[in-house]
Amino acid sequence: TPPFGAAAAMIHPGLAGAYGLAIIGAWILGLAALLVWLENRPPRRQVTESVKIEWDSPFDRVGALFGPQMGPLVGHWLRFYARNSRTRTMSLVSLPILAFITFQFGHMLKAPHGLFVVALGTFPMVTFLGPSRMSVNQFGYVGGAFRRYFLLPIDPAATLRAASYAALLVGAAMLPLGLLVWAIFAPYPFDARMPVMLLCTGLTGMFVLHGLGIWVTLFNPRKGDYNSNFGNDLSLGGNILLIGGMLVAMFLPRVLYKLQPAMVSPDSWWMYLPLPALAVAFYLATLKSAGPVFVTRREKLLAIVEGRN
Repeated sequence: TPPFGAAAAMIHPGLAGAYGLAIIGAWILGLAALLVWLENRPPRRQVTESVKIEWDSPFDRVGALFGPQMGPLVGHWLRFYARNSRTRTMSLVSLPILAFITFQFGHMLKAPHGLFVVALGTFPMVTFLGPSRMSVNQFGYVGGAFRRYFLLPIDPAATLRAASYAALLVGAAMLPLGLLVWAIFAPYPFDARMPVMLLCTGLTGMFVLHGLGIWVTLFNPRKGDYNSNFGNDLSLGGNILLIGGMLVAMFLPRVLYKLQPAMVSPDSWWMYLPLPALAVAFYLATLKSAGPVFVTRREKLLAIVEGRN
């Protein structure tokens, strides 16, 4: 460089070749001088330094709702869920699957409000089925990165709480969609008591199932493949919670209808109002008691998620 100087130096004899060589030499010296000048310039800050945290992505903006300490962790786990293809797929198909189950079982139940009785059981699963693969095995898909959570300058248990918060957010996003589908397609005259009862059972199932998922994460984890789209890679405890939770949620309203029909009637809507509060209390108690357990079991968890046990 420049190519015309190199061409002249290689092809033309005499002064023309010397002229091309001189051009290359001058070019090299000029660039070297420019580099020396640039290296000797003092660094200049282009922007004013600020300690204010900027939440640039939707995940970070949602995480910011949990405060500056928990916000980045919640945003991290939301990305972890959103980038997993199976979680996205299950979240999308869970609502149609549960709607089909509600329709089928509702017509099998010979009752004036059979569809509603069955929906009381399927709504808790709306908030759990999508993220269930990870909410019962939070660290089974992180592999060796599990070590890094203990290097952060915060309480290690905050990582467990943030992972559970992210699972709750993913599941909670499905609840308004379920209520909208019910409002549009339910074959009953509009009765505000029905959505209230469905909302209460949905919230109750969400906090109870995700709370139980924390204990499965701690005591029965399993190394999984984050990129796997098919197959059942849940542990025994995860399968028991998922399948058992679905069976209990599905058949409990039907049993109540057989024994105490008034308890699943819209007239008893006020009886469902305390259920979410009790579920939240259980969930918060779980988070508080699971934190120390998470710290004491970290070596066992690390051995499992790294495939050494």
